[in-house]
Amino acid sequence: YANAAFESTWKIHSDALCADATLVEAAIHPDDRPADGRLGPGVHEYRVPQADGSVRWLRDHVHEAETGSERRIIGVAEDITARQRLSYDLEASVEALGRLYEISAAPNLTFDVKVGELLEAGCDLLGLPTGMLTRIEDGVQRSLVVHGMSVADDETWPLTQAYCRRTIDSENLVSVRDASNEGWVDDPAYSRWGFACY
Repeated sequence: YANAAFESTWKIHSDALCADATLVEAAIHPDDRPADGRLGPGVHEYRVPQADGSVRWLRDHVHEAETGSERRIIGVAEDITARQRLSYDLEASVEALGRLYEISAAPNLTFDVKVGELLEAGCDLLGLPTGMLTRIEDGVQRSLVVHGMSVADDETWPLTQAYCRRTIDSENLVSVRDASNEGWVDDPAYSRWGFACY
């Protein structure tokens, strides 16, 4: 027997499971399958690929019970996908902070090299194509160090086309996570330069 939540997650009907219990192990991500091919008694964590290409992480508790001449397997599983994502995000953040510290503390790197490597690390962490250090003077923003390809080193543009003008004009912090989905598509920093984050 399998309940509706099992059928929804595993895409295996209860009748099919009763006919062939090995369908459970076959549906687990190949890298997470038990070495001997079956889920024995105990606690297990594994991924179950979904039809849309995503995966769901499950944690189950499996017990065996003998009833006369029959051996029964009893399993209860919980979806831990959100917890696993948080764990991976935290691990990635800790690794990124370590990388940023190593770059910043390297005594043999020049300031420009450090900034370039810090920008590269930030772009990797955030999944962005471009990162830059700029300076604003006399209403003009100049790129000092650039990682990525949309802007060159020492390129200039009017402050009116930069998100920085909003920081200067605001008493609060200004941040843009996704310009196209946060109502910033008409801002010159996005429409002219394609800067999706600030």
